[in-house]
Amino acid sequence: MCHEEFRAVMELLLEAGQQLPAREVELDVVRRMAGCELFLDFEHSDTVARGTLLGGQFELLRRLEARHMGLQLLADAVVGYVGATAAECGAVQALASNPARIMELSKVGACGCAPAFASS
Repeated sequence: MCHEEFRAVMELLLEAGQQLPAREVELDVVRRMAGCELFLDFEHSDTVARGTLLGGQFELLRRLEARHMGLQLLADAVVGYVGATAAECGAVQALASNPARIMELSKVGACGCAPAFASS
């Protein structure tokens, strides 16, 4: 699924979250957007897909709050996804401060792949 299609799916879920009866929203929309059902493999997704999901989750939280619906499952998912993203940012920050480790990882075989560029 491309990013544009994913954004369209998110818009559809947000609209469903606003229009469907509460029980259906909990079963069909919140569970998908909270990661209870395979919807997006957050760990292996790119930043655009992650941002689209997190933005959709925050918007759904606002819409659920306006409908006076339960927020806990979705709120827990948002906290988990934001925490995972922060941990990855911390790992990248640590790596960025260690140029020798970057060079080590860029060698063929270090990460199971060839480097993205060749030195001249």
